[in-house]
Amino acid sequence: MKKVLHIALVALLAAGFSSCGSGGSGGSGGGWPLPGGGGGTSSSIVGTWNFTWSAGWIKDSSGQILDEWNESASGTTFVLNADGTGTVSAEVRMSVTWTLANQTLTLIGDGETSSYPVKKLTATELVITMAGSGEIDGIFVSYSEDMTFTKR
Repeated sequence: MKKVLHIALVALLAAGFSSCGSGGSGGSGGGWPLPGGGGGTSSSIVGTWNFTWSAGWIKDSSGQILDEWNESASGTTFVLNADGTGTVSAEVRMSVTWTLANQTLTLIGDGETSSYPVKKLTATELVITMAGSGEIDGIFVSYSEDMTFTKR
């Protein structure tokens, strides 16, 4: 059951590219410091990022943990260009525009906007959080996932 819920959640997240909130104002540059203690700034985010680690949980409406994971990952790549354009490649490749403001990475593609809090940004590592809730196989769930990307 746990593995099925995790697979369903991953499919929901990948297929949905759903709105997780509105993006802040501001552009992709600025050079303001970001969390992580590695000296990363907003300009550090430009480049190609490969999904390498996933840690998270799925809970039902009573708060019971249905699944937890902390494991290596792959299959998603962000290319973020200095001009605010880029691509996200997972099951399909999508052109996006992006901004980084108020420690939130916002991706806009195919008419959808997705915003992700940035937990850590260094010259080589980006950690974003994806969280929300929804229904999977008739069960209302909430989820949170920290996604670690490594710059190549």
